[in-house]
Amino acid sequence: MIRVRVATRRLALGLVLLAGCSAAQSVTARHTPVAHGVARIKGTLYVVRPTQPLQWDLVTIRDGVVLSTHHRRDPPLAARNQPRTSLPWQSLFGGTHLGKGGVYTDRTACDPLAISPNGGNAACLRSDGRGTLTVFRVAHPTETQKNANVTVGELSPAMMGFVSEDRLAVVADDESCPFFRRADGRYADEPQARVKIVNMAGKIIGSGPCAHGLIAGDGKLAYLRHDPIQHPLYSPDGRTWSNGTPATFDGSGTLLIIDENGDLTDTHGHLVAHHVSAAFWMR
Repeated sequence: MIRVRVATRRLALGLVLLAGCSAAQSVTARHTPVAHGVARIKGTLYVVRPTQPLQWDLVTIRDGVVLSTHHRRDPPLAARNQPRTSLPWQSLFGGTHLGKGGVYTDRTACDPLAISPNGGNAACLRSDGRGTLTVFRVAHPTETQKNANVTVGELSPAMMGFVSEDRLAVVADDESCPFFRRADGRYADEPQARVKIVNMAGKIIGSGPCAHGLIAGDGKLAYLRHDPIQHPLYSPDGRTWSNGTPATFDGSGTLLIIDENGDLTDTHGHLVAHHVSAAFWMR
């Protein structure tokens, strides 16, 4: 059965909690440089900044200048290169119905989690309890739905992202990957999963490392795992891991990460923003 990481249907809550999201059993992590200097990111950067439990601010930064701050606003699910093309953070293809047990969601409904760089394609997870992944064309969503031959165990945007207009990277259930256990015996809910590449016909066309999450950019991926006490680790290649949570790629292809102090930095340690739990870049 699919595990919903978020406490409500508002997916931004899952983004605020993203720093606690991926895994490997035995990896050697490199330490991330302490943040220094300032990185001025061109384009629009949406920064999620937690204020208190289950509360957050959405800060919009354009070319390094803060434009606005909104309390409890969700970041847009918009195309990286065409931000005016977006999808709502709500179920598609189905709705809620009143039954004997109360209100329930149609099993054909699908929660959108990713949209391609130019906005032509998108992906969602079915409300069928099995984690069925569906891909579709944004212009004709109902007619073009294709269920992929993978399942996804987490309802979170950190589980998938488009690496090109017609290729989706997804952290798919895979029992060949190690089951994550914390070294101190405390409960840990991390997916047993591997990165798969899926085309718009729903077919697997590639495979990658075991991971607990990913961040996708234009032709780029960064992977998320955890160390034995569940601290997040990131890797650009699935082999070498460093401390921190991958957050987003900017327009130049530079990976931005959230370090152990909650600062958003580039991989050279240049500071972008303080006190961040998630970030998203768009042109």
